[in-house]
Amino acid sequence: MLACHGTGVFLVPQFLYDPLNIVGQAAVPLILCAFGMSLRGARPLASREGRQATFTAAALKNAFMPAVAFALASAMGFTGHDLYACVVLAALPSAQNVFNYAARYNAGTTFARDGVLLSTICSPVCILAIALLLS
Repeated sequence: MLACHGTGVFLVPQFLYDPLNIVGQAAVPLILCAFGMSLRGARPLASREGRQATFTAAALKNAFMPAVAFALASAMGFTGHDLYACVVLAALPSAQNVFNYAARYNAGTTFARDGVLLSTICSPVCILAIALLLS
């Protein structure tokens, strides 16, 4: 049996597709587990060394990016729900991929971990503010 996905042009035998699909679907939960394990025993923002950079990165992600998204979406004529969706998507927290790449290349893991954590904590507050402002 062949698995036909997307446009139907790419046909893969089911016995090859199923294991690859399982591995692909496990990627996000595994990255979240790796991020959670990095928090075990850690003291986020304990180091004074990168604290200012972490706060700056989180502020840019949670405040500046939605403001830019608002300006661009407004300039393109978006209104109502479309404008709201653009701005909220920009206010979502930093992706776990940031930590994944930092851990993979063993560079800036503490900064990435703290930045992702701080932007995740701040994101609901920013999204609430966006909802209040755009309602």
